[in-house]
Amino acid sequence: MLVLKIIEYPVFGVLVGALIAVLVTRWYYVRAAVELREESQRLLRATNLVLAFLENKDATVTVKRDAQGMPTGIIVAIEAHAKGTSAAVGHAEVS
Repeated sequence: MLVLKIIEYPVFGVLVGALIAVLVTRWYYVRAAVELREESQRLLRATNLVLAFLENKDATVTVKRDAQGMPTGIIVAIEAHAKGTSAAVGHAEVS
């Protein structure tokens, strides 16, 4: 019967309600922080992909995507052509 007498006090109900609110709020914010961290990592990867594309403007760039269509990487193909002449001159003495 002690439990019933404790429940009769309004302060006890307020404290229990506050405890429940704190626990639910903490669970929500922890979950939201994890989701925010994952999204920020995806955005950082996407930003890096855009920067790599901009740095290699003369390259042929193919964007790799996952099943949801999100960019996961890039393939950069760069060609280089060299043209020139060379000459070699040597001097040898035999004694």
